[in-house]
Amino acid sequence: MNKKILWFLVILIIIGGVIFWFFQSSLLAPEEQPEEEGISSVGQPVFPKMSPINSAGEVVTKLGKSLNQSATPGSANTPQPSRLLRIVEIPQEGVTTLQVLGNSFNPDSLEFKPEKAVTLCVDASENPISEFGFRNSSLRAIVLNPEDQAQCISFNTPGDDGDFVFYAQSKEQGEITGLMTIK
Repeated sequence: MNKKILWFLVILIIIGGVIFWFFQSSLLAPEEQPEEEGISSVGQPVFPKMSPINSAGEVVTKLGKSLNQSATPGSANTPQPSRLLRIVEIPQEGVTTLQVLGNSFNPDSLEFKPEKAVTLCVDASENPISEFGFRNSSLRAIVLNPEDQAQCISFNTPGDDGDFVFYAQSKEQGEITGLMTIK
């Protein structure tokens, strides 16, 4: 009688193990799901904590939703900046770097095509700044606070051609401005 119970328990454990393995593997292998409107596959951010760039070449939220670049900085669905960076951490390719020097930017103007994902890094190691941003309300959510280091943010350029003033509040020089042209 004890051998029958033992065999029954062994078979029950084996069946339970197979069922557990089946459910575990189905949870780990996600099924293909149709993309919802405004959501696409999410790529990797340039730096941790930043908003990623998806497979379509758009900067999106970490959940793959479209960004709201005109919202209050730091609110939901706005571009997320990197942590503060050392200058040596900024890649030489794939990003645009603005250096804050004295009372100007280097370069003092930028040019991009409409509706393109851009990663902008602001280097304030030579002239500490308290804030970097854009004057245009459609880019209101693009704000950095690099202090005396560097900080990066990925965002989508506006869809319309035009000039967009960017600024920095320098602790020593006051306000510094530059120009981003979309064409």
